[in-house]
Amino acid sequence: MKRLALLLLVAGALVSSCATYSLIPRSDSDTKITRKRGVPSISANKDGIGVAVSTEINGGLIYFKLYVKNYRSEAVSVDDSTVMLEESGLPLKVYHAEEYYKKRHNEIVAGAVLMAVSAAMSTANAGYSTSTTYGSYSRNDYYHNSRGTYTSTTTTYDPTAAAIERDIAFSNVSQFAKGGRAELDFLKSSLFFPSDIEPNGEYFGIIVADFGRRESSTMDLTISFGGASFSFTFDKEPD
Repeated sequence: MKRLALLLLVAGALVSSCATYSLIPRSDSDTKITRKRGVPSISANKDGIGVAVSTEINGGLIYFKLYVKNYRSEAVSVDDSTVMLEESGLPLKVYHAEEYYKKRHNEIVAGAVLMAVSAAMSTANAGYSTSTTYGSYSRNDYYHNSRGTYTSTTTTYDPTAAAIERDIAFSNVSQFAKGGRAELDFLKSSLFFPSDIEPNGEYFGIIVADFGRRESSTMDLTISFGGASFSFTFDKEPD
């Protein structure tokens, strides 16, 4: 029985660690929930500023997609310095746009360096092949009577094969670098960097935060733009 209970506990932990989650917005008297193509977003309007938030969870991070509309007669400056996230009353890490951009930049550069080193090491002996021949001999004459075995090793070099191996290895490095540059370009244009929103203007940006606990919970996102404070509540639930 103890063994069965332990197996059930381990199985439950594995299922929990593999489960995927979604953030379900919870409406109140100050907010409204709408859906576009099945994706829910929660919005509110206060003091001439409108904010709508949708979410996505990927790779152990939460991506809050913010849309801000300025209904005032003067420009409004917005940034992510006032954004706070709590899970069941405990604060979670919220990355500032520049902070997250630098984090991914450093990770991508480090990954490219490691791939380049790995490619160089893997192609150091490119084109070389070794073959080994095994045989036996016997000598029987007036002076000698002996038997034995021998091993012969031959190394050859194929420049065409070497070039192909190097091209494949460094092509992988190039593709990784291109993918990294594409991601950084996307982050530069999509993260919630500081911006001024002109009257009747709008702004969109992504705020990245840690996922928190792998269990059902309540998450509260608070934001302040132009002196107007917003609070959005989400239920984190397994899919």
